[in-house]
Amino acid sequence: MNVIIKEKFQLEKENNTFRRVDRNHHIDIFLGYNEKGFATMVIITEGNIQKIDSSRSIEVRMFNKNASEVTITFSLLDNDKETMFYKFCDDIIESSRKVSKENCIKFIVSRWDKWRSMFKRSTNELLSENQIIGLLGELIFLRNFMIPKFGYEMSIKAWMGPEKAHKDFEIGDTWYEVKTIRQGGLTVKISSVEQLASKIKGHLEVIILDITNEEVDNAISLNTYIDGIQQEITEFESYYLFAEKLRCIGYFDDEEYNNYKFKYITTKSYSVEGDFPRILEDELKPGIVKLSYDILIKDIDEYICGGE
Repeated sequence: MNVIIKEKFQLEKENNTFRRVDRNHHIDIFLGYNEKGFATMVIITEGNIQKIDSSRSIEVRMFNKNASEVTITFSLLDNDKETMFYKFCDDIIESSRKVSKENCIKFIVSRWDKWRSMFKRSTNELLSENQIIGLLGELIFLRNFMIPKFGYEMSIKAWMGPEKAHKDFEIGDTWYEVKTIRQGGLTVKISSVEQLASKIKGHLEVIILDITNEEVDNAISLNTYIDGIQQEITEFESYYLFAEKLRCIGYFDDEEYNNYKFKYITTKSYSVEGDFPRILEDELKPGIVKLSYDILIKDIDEYICGGE
């Protein structure tokens, strides 16, 4: 849908004009470009003016069109947020179809308040290379395994890594711990006892990446991979939750991340139960409060239960 929304904007770009989105929509919504040349969504509906705040990326204005109607405009100021802006416009258009005219303004203000947090930059500090690799590995597992198996809503809710939980994914009666290594790596690092300690069967997922500076067709960056997932999510609540979890990690869309290119090699899945080589909590001596260890990959081949 974002492609269609983008095309609707492009039709009006040359002359800085507006066109109604859908004549069958009970609310008058227009897409185009304002007098300053900013991509803008205009909504005209019944009601009274309410307080509504702009963000750094989106300028919002609300004013009386006449005695009974109000005009609301959302203008994109930061082209780096273009894709998210199209998603926002699409969400407002589709989600407001069943909203009565009497409740339209209240609904749009409430919806925008959630979206506004997603347009914020929460920090100026970039993730480190190791953090980028770790996040990318979790996202690859989310997109390649979790979403096809459980769907977007359940998979994103199950993604516990951003919440500093002991397991990266917890769902139903199982769990998945994701470790990302570079091609040729011999070990995976287990950062805490809790990561593999559990009374129920779980899985260790080893994502293997290769760092590349080449402009190859299958090279991925953090920005492009996240954008790809966001393009696929159709439900607003799942999109919002996904964006919030990225914000918790400290990720925001920055062109600097495009300098880190990776080639996805494969995923190896191991069943963690029984005699799988790990340290359990009840094996720790009193006084030990923190412990990490490395697992030699070649020594856990017998526990492979899947992969590519």
